Amino acid sequence: MSRLFVVIPAAGHSRRMGEPKLLLDLGGKPIIVHLLESLLASTDVSRIVIVVRQDDRELLELLEQNAHERVTLITPASDPPEMKDSIELALAALDLWETPTWEDSWALIPADHPLMAPETFQELCEAWRDSPAKILIPTVEGEGGHPTFFRWPISEEVARLPADQGLNTIVRAYESRVERWETTAEELLFDLDTPADLERARQWWSQRQSND
Repeated sequence: MSRLFVVIPAAGHSRRMGEPKLLLDLGGKPIIVHLLESLLASTDVSRIVIVVRQDDRELLELLEQNAHERVTLITPASDPPEMKDSIELALAALDLWETPTWEDSWALIPADHPLMAPETFQELCEAWRDSPAKILIPTVEGEGGHPTFFRWPISEEVARLPADQGLNTIVRAYESRVERWETTAEELLFDLDTPADLERARQWWSQRQSND
């Protein structure tokens, strides 16, 4: 049976937010906890790997307080300079720990995507299970969002990327084998970078709660 691993880069410095954004409150819970709960609600996920800076003590303490058997933290000796470096570290660790096969796959979602509902993620997992594609990207009116799903063998190509190139290079190389899964779940496009983004997230969350 194939397995799905999730990679969460969480080693940024939140410079545009001006404070540690993954710890910010959204509906009574920290941003990162919302994301983890949505991912862990799916039994499709075998393991989640989160890459965190060693000096980000508050985030590490929060994640340790919310420990789960399917969540593993990586704290590299030196800070990953780019998101791609965090992804590469997580994939290398998964390769060592899990010995993935060509049937397995991995999903990438940055840590600052708190609005994805559990049911939306499960729909994505089911679409991925049924897809023959090498890569699946959720899209809203043609605009790509997260999480993005990859067949495991593509992980080897991440390690070979030049320093000045990101995962978009791989997506372009596989363009004919990419499925763009269209959805109306606009929250898949949302990431949290600025105080204005936080205010929008809180408004969106409040509206969703009143609709439930």
